[in-house]
Amino acid sequence: MTNTKTLIATIFLSLPAMASADALQQEVVDAAKASGADDLAFTQATRVERTGEATREIVQRYNPRGAAAKWTLIRVDGRAPNAKEIKDWVKQSGRARTPSYARIADWFGAPATRVATTPTTVTYRFA
Repeated sequence: MTNTKTLIATIFLSLPAMASADALQQEVVDAAKASGADDLAFTQATRVERTGEATREIVQRYNPRGAAAKWTLIRVDGRAPNAKEIKDWVKQSGRARTPSYARIADWFGAPATRVATTPTTVTYRFA
C-alpha cells in the first residue's frame, strides 16, 4: 500500500419520486451523521498488491460489542495468522480509523456534480 491514497467513488442511490437531488444528498448526509462507528459489526477483507511483491490477503473482524479488543485478525493469505503476524497487526491496527457509514458525511456533504440521473438512480461525482 502506498502513502498516496486515491478515492474514486460513484454512489448509486434510490431516488424518491418527489425528492430533488439536493434533498436526497442531504438525506444521506443526515443518516450518516446519525450513525456511528460502534453501530455495526463487520468482517473486512483486504487485498494488497505491490509491484515486485507477492499479493497479500488479510481478513479482520470488527465487533463493537465484543471484548476489549474490538478488532480481531482472522486470516492472512488464506490461513490462520501466526504469533508474529498478530503482534505486528496489533501495532498497526491501533493507528487505523474504523470504517463507518458515519464517515460518508465527511465527503458526501461536499459539493457534488450529478453525472447521470435515471428515474430510479442518481450518480454523484465528488472532487
